[in-house]
Amino acid sequence: DIAYFDVAFANDSTHDFLVRNAGGIRQTTFTDSVALNANQKYIYYKVRAIDWSTNVGEWSPWIQVLRPHVTPPTEPHLGRSNQDETNIHMEWIVGNDADMQEHTVNLYSFNVNEELSEPVSVRFTPLAPAIMTVKASMAESFGGVKVHIENNTSRSDLAICILKDDDLSDYGKKLSEMKWTEVTTLFTASEDIFLSRRGLEPKEAIFGLYLRDHWGNVSDTLTSILTPIVESKLDTVKVNGKLHYVFKNANLGDDNCQSANAGNYPVEALWDGSGLSSIPHFFVSEESGPSPTWLTIDLGNKARLSRITTLPRIGYVIYGGGAVRDYEFWGSLAPTGKAVAPTDDNPYGFDDSWFCLGKFTQAKPSGYLSNGLPGDITAEDSQTYNAGNDFELDPVQYPHCNDELQYLRVIFVNTFSTFEYGHNTKNRQVQTGEVTPFGQPIID
Repeated sequence: DIAYFDVAFANDSTHDFLVRNAGGIRQTTFTDSVALNANQKYIYYKVRAIDWSTNVGEWSPWIQVLRPHVTPPTEPHLGRSNQDETNIHMEWIVGNDADMQEHTVNLYSFNVNEELSEPVSVRFTPLAPAIMTVKASMAESFGGVKVHIENNTSRSDLAICILKDDDLSDYGKKLSEMKWTEVTTLFTASEDIFLSRRGLEPKEAIFGLYLRDHWGNVSDTLTSILTPIVESKLDTVKVNGKLHYVFKNANLGDDNCQSANAGNYPVEALWDGSGLSSIPHFFVSEESGPSPTWLTIDLGNKARLSRITTLPRIGYVIYGGGAVRDYEFWGSLAPTGKAVAPTDDNPYGFDDSWFCLGKFTQAKPSGYLSNGLPGDITAEDSQTYNAGNDFELDPVQYPHCNDELQYLRVIFVNTFSTFEYGHNTKNRQVQTGEVTPFGQPIID
């Protein structure tokens, strides 16, 4: 007198079974369709009978069925390669098959007597961790190595771990067999950022790089043989006890940035190295001065620049007012101080001896709004602002940025006020701390 059957399933034998069929099954066979991309290896079934009087029989013992598996593994990561006279050698890392398949979770509530409610079934699919979606690369730079983090679209908190092995014969060995020492760990939540570790010996070595996220997920380790490039803070270079880079205000004929009060806010404050924000250790320009506005520093000797650091006026408005938002840096060996007709490549009318070293914006890890305004300021933003900018010159974008020069022109393209209200706003004053060039000294 059996009227029909029910079939129930679960992804684990300890879970509550759910009836699979939409209506009563009249036959003694049943065909199920299952998700092939689920993370569980097995699926479990049991069956019961119901008679014409709606009496419900007991469930049968469950059976365990191997779930079909057709999900391919993730792609390997092609890493190192080298060649000898007859062969090319390659090494790759097996891809991380992260748990990103659909899961079913039963949620219960319970009272003080620990009596459980009926379960609520929830399906979810974990997202790929940032360590799998972020692109990381590493290259040698002046004074050390630099890391480029790209595509951190989720703005996940990431630790960038840099390792070093001084024994070049270890290259090509298993990572576990190499003689790693930890160089540093850098931290960021930026979507796209360059980070540098400097102060390294200019000696060829094996460098390793891996990422770690907030949840403890760890990426594969990238390895490269790199040689940090010699770099000096120019105003500290001495030969036989003599300073060879004594900066001074060039005060060229086509400079247009003047101090609001040379006694209190001298141009020389830009390179006094004090790091202070008390008078006379920061620079303030005239309120009615032009915008953009620029001045020129005579380095006192020839050099090739690698990067330029800037420090704001600490204690002043951050990401606002007369603080500098946008910079440009130009270099020359022998400027005339005479203006020429502006062009698309030279909108300021500098003479032909000048070449652009780079264009930069005040760093803000959380990013600017779509209209370019600062928006909300995070703790990391504040920390970055007060630590100052570290602008690394990029020869790919600016081919002459590492050329010989003796004169460094600093252009304050925009303060936060002129960016928001325009170059003709009433108060075009610049307030800033220091400008410090780094690079290779060229001493005749």
